[in-house]
Amino acid sequence: MAQQARGNLLELLIDVNNLSLHFRTIITSRSNIDIFNTFESQHQIFVYELYITSAANSDDIFDIT
Repeated sequence: MAQQARGNLLELLIDVNNLSLHFRTIITSRSNIDIFNTFESQHQIFVYELYITSAANSDDIFDIT
């Protein structure tokens, strides 16, 4: 059941691409293979990995706390 729900969610997220070009969506997730496979063929979707241990990101985190 959980796998089916996850698959349905991924399909829904792909459908977001049919919205207006003025609509932007940010999706955050863990780096799971099914998520990567779903979006890798979508040329308008950009994958950006956040390295929370980098100096710049660590500084940002410490500035907020």
